[in-house]
Amino acid sequence: MGNLSWLIGLVAVVIGLRIIGLLLTNWQSRRTGIAQVDKMDGKEFEEYVAYLLIRNDADQVKVTQYQGDQGIDILFQQHGEKWGVQCKRYKHYVSNRAVQEAIAGGAFNHLDHVMVITNSHFSKSAQQLAKEANVILYDRERLMKFIMTAKKNPAAKATN
Repeated sequence: MGNLSWLIGLVAVVIGLRIIGLLLTNWQSRRTGIAQVDKMDGKEFEEYVAYLLIRNDADQVKVTQYQGDQGIDILFQQHGEKWGVQCKRYKHYVSNRAVQEAIAGGAFNHLDHVMVITNSHFSKSAQQLAKEANVILYDRERLMKFIMTAKKNPAAKATN
């Protein structure tokens, strides 16, 4: 009987932790507005990410043309370095193709750093390639933190 009580207690703890995790995720989603991000089209997402960059003190933020952008959707400067962003508003995992496009766009635009930002998650191969090529990845959770930082920034500049 002692082992059964222990097992029931363990199951109760695991279920309790899962419920707390779900409540925390739901709370974070409502605070960040990620559900609205999920409803955006690709162009709206690019413009929203540009807005977040401005709110997070990036300089000279520019959304590139929607077609033929050579893999870079947003250009900006920070601390004197040139950055490029590939934006992917997806419902599924982002593949390593997005990372490849960011790498190519970085070379084409002579950038110091490139990143890929998504409202979703990255495939394992995308993560591996990004690590080897020094491409910064912002997945759903990191994007939510970025949104919260932007919302808390009282000294944010006006949009460029």
